[in-house]
Parts: sequence; structure tokens; C-alpha cells
Amino acid sequence: MGFDLPIPHPEFPTSTSNSGIVWPNGEYTPPGIPPSAPLTPDDLASEFCRYSIPAPKCTCQNSSKVLDPYPDKARSICIDFLKKYQFSIAVISTALCLVNAEEQCQEISCCSERNNCRLKAHVTCYASRAFIPFLGFPEGGADIGWNMLLNDSQCD
Repeated sequence: MGFDLPIPHPEFPTSTSNSGIVWPNGEYTPPGIPPSAPLTPDDLASEFCRYSIPAPKCTCQNSSKVLDPYPDKARSICIDFLKKYQFSIAVISTALCLVNAEEQCQEISCCSERNNCRLKAHVTCYASRAFIPFLGFPEGGADIGWNMLLNDSQCD
């Protein structure tokens, strides 16, 4: 018939005479187009946990401006949460909610108020997305999500 598409092997991609590729699922990749590789769990989680890093400095009660380590640490915990809860809809939705809220919280210059914004975001996002961490927190999760924020630790 002239289509030149061989029947794919059940486990391996098959080359065609014009240098295209037929994949086991039947998809055809034309010549010269690199096949897309599936994302690893870390890559996928990184797509959902796009915190703005570094955050703008914030101002402590003693008027000193300090670096804000929260977003970088939160990103790591976010990735661990997504993997621990196997990318459930509730955990993905909660992660996206927290990342969006963080953008707003970073507009606040006072460290204490910024941390309060983050705490409120956790309560709001978990509740509105019905995410209950019944499997527990990833290692370090409670330290970043609550203890760091309650104590304004960046101002110590």
C-alpha cells in the first residue's frame, strides 16, 4: 500500500526504511525528530513545584534584611510530597495551590508577615483541596512547613 510502516515489536521501537520510528504503542516518529522521553518522577515533580528561587529578601523586626531560604527548602519538600503520595490529584492540586500562594507571599517584605501568609496558605490549600497527609510528612516536612514559619527562623 505504500505506507512503509512495519508492525512494531511489542517491546522495542522499529525503524522504517525512511529512518522514521514506529513505537510499540503504534505511534510514528518522522525522520529527524527526536523522540520525547517520558519524564522521571523527579522531573515531573519539579514541573509542579516551581517556586520562585531565590525569594526577595525580607525585613526582620530589628529592620535587618535577610535572605529567605524557605522557597528552596519548600521546593524540595514539595517534590518529596508528590512522590510519597504517588502524584495523586489531591497532592498535585495542593502543590500547585501552595506554589501560587507563594508568589503572593513573596510580595510581602516583612519576614513575619510573609511567614504568616505561608502558614495561611498551607491551611487554605490543604483544606480546599481535601488533602490529608495520612501517609505522614516527608523527612523534614514538618520543620519546613510549620516549625520554620512559626519561629521566623530566618531572623535568628
